Amino acid sequence: ASIRVINKQSNNTVADAKSNSISGEYSLSIRKIPGDYRKEAKSKSYINYTEDFSITDAARPEVTTDHIILKKENTELIFFDHDKDSIPAGEFVKLDSIVAFLFKNKRSNVLLSGHADQSGDDHYNLELSKRRVENVMKYLTSRGIPALIMKMEYYGEKQPLIKLELKKDLHLNRRVEVKIILLKQ
Repeated sequence: ASIRVINKQSNNTVADAKSNSISGEYSLSIRKIPGDYRKEAKSKSYINYTEDFSITDAARPEVTTDHIILKKENTELIFFDHDKDSIPAGEFVKLDSIVAFLFKNKRSNVLLSGHADQSGDDHYNLELSKRRVENVMKYLTSRGIPALIMKMEYYGEKQPLIKLELKKDLHLNRRVEVKIILLKQ
């Protein structure tokens, strides 16, 4: 994959690298200048990976070693705020990457799975996860993705990503999983 870091204000690339094709590992040297940045990984026939981050204090350049794993059958996680079914602003970048991928790879199916954390009763959480998955589907269809290639499922709190009862981890269970399956040509 090709990895680059972009200064979101100037839209300039401040660092770039290629990942190891087997391990996905890469190394970047980033000069730490305060601001908002986006890390992007792209590879042909794979879903793009994006991650936004901020640098708040200036320091000497830092070498970052990380792993990027891009898969042909990929699951993207769209996270939600507590007790909300509206898509948070920061999650649209992920959804737009999915839309771009689906336009390039027309022979794909999408499985949307809605989930909730363990707060609230079972029935309420089931309905909340249903509304979340419906909102993700509405967004994707509003961007031109055909509803016919998407299947919706919702589970409430029945399939937690994190089973711990620690409140700081519950946000990981408030999600819609978007699984893209490439069909054989």
